[in-house]
Amino acid sequence: MIRHKELFDSAGSVFSFLSTLFYIRASVLAWPMALIASSINMYLYLRTGLYGDMSLEGFYFLSTFYGWYEWLHGGKNKKEIPITHITKKMAFVLSIISIAGILLTELFLSRYTNSRVPWLDSTTTVLSLVAQFLICRKIIETWILWFIVDAVYAGLYFYKTIPIHGVLLIIYVGLAVLGYIRWHKKMYLPA
Repeated sequence: MIRHKELFDSAGSVFSFLSTLFYIRASVLAWPMALIASSINMYLYLRTGLYGDMSLEGFYFLSTFYGWYEWLHGGKNKKEIPITHITKKMAFVLSIISIAGILLTELFLSRYTNSRVPWLDSTTTVLSLVAQFLICRKIIETWILWFIVDAVYAGLYFYKTIPIHGVLLIIYVGLAVLGYIRWHKKMYLPA
């Protein structure tokens, strides 16, 4: 008989994987899959003591509505937003926000939770927030950041004994490369 944690690990992994495939294709179908995945994963992370990840899934859930709107109506004349590169100014601002966010989140997790991995949890959480913002804006560098974050997450999930998510994150490392290649092609193909 499948246990409760394993059921949520499996279901969350399936819907997360589906949303990622649709993100790679730059398909708006990514967003409803992401809503389902976030709901399941919030519960899973609460049950496994990954509080940063649980909060992150809550953010993903809310940001899904923003990203969904942006992809459909965030471009010129309320049309579909195009894939673009990050600006130097945005990269600088997001770097400062990331450093401050990691430090503050680690401090919170160390003092107010029973997290056994506060630095990894805070780093992956904050960098995932930044990557999610970039994907909502269809900024291609999201895939570079996801590559890094997913590699760290894979190890963290195996350590926290959520192996299906661990395997999924190893796959995500490859999908991040594929996402970058696919978006790069879409950026430079004639409309």
